[in-house]
Amino acid sequence: MQKKRNTPPAGLVLSRFGRNHFAFFRGWLEGLDLHTLAKLYLEPLNGATLHERTIVDTVNWIRRDLITLARRHGQFSFARAISINPDRLVFSDKEPTLDEFREETDPFEMYSESELLELFMQAYPASGGSDRKKSRINRLRERQRRALAWLESSIAVDPHPDDPVDAWLIPNLALHLQNHDISTIRELVDHINHFGNRWHARIRNIGTGAAARIVYWLRENEYALKMRLQTHALIRRSEFDVELARQTRPVSLGIVPIEYFQPRHVLDGFNGINRGERNRTLAFNDYEAIQLWLKTVAHAGNTWRSYRKEAERFLLWSILERGKPVSSMLVDDCIAYRDFLFDLGRIPNSIWNQKYRIPQENWLGKRSTERWSEAWRPFERPPLSNHGDYPYSGPVLSLQSQKHAQTVLKAMCEFLTRQRYLDSNPWDGVPPLQRQTPGIKVERSFTFRQWEAIIAYLETKPYDAKHARLRAVLKLGYGTGLRLSEMVSALWADIRYFESSTSEIRGWELRVTGKGMKERLVAMPTAVMAELHRYMQFRGYENLSDIPEDAPIIDRIGLTNVTTESAVTLSHSGLYKTLKTFFRDASVALADELQESSRQIEKASTHWLRHTSGSHAIAKGVPVEVIRDNFGHASIDTTSIYITAETERRIVEMEKLF
Repeated sequence: MQKKRNTPPAGLVLSRFGRNHFAFFRGWLEGLDLHTLAKLYLEPLNGATLHERTIVDTVNWIRRDLITLARRHGQFSFARAISINPDRLVFSDKEPTLDEFREETDPFEMYSESELLELFMQAYPASGGSDRKKSRINRLRERQRRALAWLESSIAVDPHPDDPVDAWLIPNLALHLQNHDISTIRELVDHINHFGNRWHARIRNIGTGAAARIVYWLRENEYALKMRLQTHALIRRSEFDVELARQTRPVSLGIVPIEYFQPRHVLDGFNGINRGERNRTLAFNDYEAIQLWLKTVAHAGNTWRSYRKEAERFLLWSILERGKPVSSMLVDDCIAYRDFLFDLGRIPNSIWNQKYRIPQENWLGKRSTERWSEAWRPFERPPLSNHGDYPYSGPVLSLQSQKHAQTVLKAMCEFLTRQRYLDSNPWDGVPPLQRQTPGIKVERSFTFRQWEAIIAYLETKPYDAKHARLRAVLKLGYGTGLRLSEMVSALWADIRYFESSTSEIRGWELRVTGKGMKERLVAMPTAVMAELHRYMQFRGYENLSDIPEDAPIIDRIGLTNVTTESAVTLSHSGLYKTLKTFFRDASVALADELQESSRQIEKASTHWLRHTSGSHAIAKGVPVEVIRDNFGHASIDTTSIYITAETERRIVEMEKLF
């Protein structure tokens, strides 16, 4: 016999009724089998079976709250009718005692002796034939139906994705979600789809039981919400085959990653009105042309991903919103796309819906969502706004990001024009953005005090595999200013020992392939090498000479390549999430010590290490040109921005005037 899984009633987390609850309760009043009703209206879509006790608890929860609501609205006769158990409205020659009637009819002791007696007389009249008794039973059943219909019309509504969580969930659960920046049902579904089966582990005071009930309720209302929890979010990560998900996701015509996007033939660019006459690319459509252009870019790293992202966004927008293939885009279409990027997150929905066909929320999703996930979207959703019709608290893209998109797309179309795939470059006539774009945001760095507090907090953690790797990453990022992509792609073979032939200077260098596939040598401070050596010893390499050349400097803990038996490189998103989690935990631990500035630590990410390295190096007297070469900046003007980074130091010095 299959073991039943205990799924508690969703009522323990809900503050409102859904229509399924009314359907379930109505069937119970009609005397239908409870288990059949539960299977139809209560059990989740994943096949979990409710315990009998859970079903009874759900009946009692619905009846108790409906009686309370009816009394609150002055409908006392409806309250009395709902309180009658269905087995009391079955014709029987056997009449129970008043105590037996009380036990079954009024388990919550809500009625006075006279009210209970009235109900008893209605159910079991002392005189009269069977026809009269049946008539009274039918009238009571009709009153129950009217009571339920009135209550359903008054309070039953379907949930909507933009409903606040506190409109449906009980206050304490809603508060915990809101404290974690989950304000709407849409954000809740996105959060669960993003973080998977253990989504609640990141939210304080929401346990496994409450999380299961919330998921259960969301699955009940998938049709009404028009949003669904994905398979990977309902099972353990270890049980989900990521590679199979990548391979089996079907292609479609929708807002999906470019590798899963399949437009109709009329929109694939084969007959684009801007196609060149002597195509030298051998590409038959826009997708193939874009893939060819991407091959001319670095095959890995942030640059390639950035270029793919811009081409992907432009392809999706041109076909789904503009209704044209990329090879039919003209100057006015490109101007419209430029305006689209500017409008995302800036204008109210009422104006957006007049200007664009696709709602803007359809373009937006959670950062770092896997590309095989149905929750993937081409743009990151900004925080929600509390100001009227404006849905978001700020623009989706900064002016700098918009200018970057325009630059990349112009370069792509220029390449395709030179290869005669396009007749002309439609971006040539698009005016550039007029406003100045901001430079490096140097405020996204730690002060000396914050950095010392972070390192002190790091020392309090137990020294295990994750801690050893975290120490190495922090020291490597701070000591060299490497970008995230440069850290995860670095191999041990890229490190070399340097000894001067003309002086006593010796040390370590790291060969780095940075933006634009440009190579540079980065000086590795002795303290960084010592930390890396300690980390490698933890991985089983006692001496530096024992480390294989193809070993990644940063590895995925516990994973090896089965063919080479070497460590597997940590992914970009894996390193990003690791540091985000650490900084978030550090901000909580340092809240009392750093007070307001602990909030800044909570916002920190991988790139803050690079900015902190530059800011602190300038403050300690390292020449600007040395930082420029170490960081791989094309211009010393870029590096000079760090000269003004130590705001705290400037404030202290200027205070001396007074």
